[in-house]
Amino acid sequence: MIFVPISDENSTLRKPWITWFLILFCTVVFIWQLSLTPEQANLLITELGMTPNLLFQQAPVLESNRITPFWLTTVSCAFLHGSVWHLFSNMLFLWIFGDNIEDALGHLRFIGFYILCGFIGTMSHVFIFPESDIPLIGASGAVAGILGGYLVLYPTSRIRVVSWFIIFFKFIKIPAWLVLGIWIVGQFFSLSSSSGPPQHIAYVAHIGGFISGMILIFVFRKSVINPEKILSKTQAVTPISGYFARQRNSYFDKNKTRQKKIISKNQGWSNLFD
Repeated sequence: MIFVPISDENSTLRKPWITWFLILFCTVVFIWQLSLTPEQANLLITELGMTPNLLFQQAPVLESNRITPFWLTTVSCAFLHGSVWHLFSNMLFLWIFGDNIEDALGHLRFIGFYILCGFIGTMSHVFIFPESDIPLIGASGAVAGILGGYLVLYPTSRIRVVSWFIIFFKFIKIPAWLVLGIWIVGQFFSLSSSSGPPQHIAYVAHIGGFISGMILIFVFRKSVINPEKILSKTQAVTPISGYFARQRNSYFDKNKTRQKKIISKNQGWSNLFD
């Protein structure tokens, strides 16, 4: 049986502008990739993708022959994708889980969190496979960091998933810890069953990004705000608004008392005719 998340039941207080921008930007970049010739596409991946053996200068390629420096590819590789499914799966998870992490961290902190998780995920792959000559591309490491942060902050949130077995489909709701737990266990299982550097899926980048997200969420998370402190500060600096609020409440209290007297009086008259 296969589970694919489609949405969550975890509302947010602010619009996830950064999440939406990342999805749009990665999609536009991928459309641009499709418009290139095979030679141009390969050159783009070579220039902006992360190739481990080039980072450690183990390949006979000179820095002067490149347009972009090697260190920049540790970040730029997160905005390239190799196929429609590669893009769709990453953006789907970013759409479902990214808004809540952005809501918890704030827009600017979310940017730092996303980039740093992607960087750590990429470097995890590089250090495990330093001799690999296969360019690493995709937002999987950064998105995995969001999944790790979501697991820490919202483990019991309900996730809507579609499950299917052969030809049978069913929509169910299960807790986030189960969805994300199955996902990360699957990454370890896939990594253990593969031999040598992965050809298509960088499982180590997923694992590194996920673990870094679980840790960094404590660093980037905004402190909990006490509503009582906000109320006391607001009342202290806005005496005029407090005055009008008191006058408004007094007005409604007087009207309520007047309405009660009228009702009781009408009920007394009606009793005379019963």
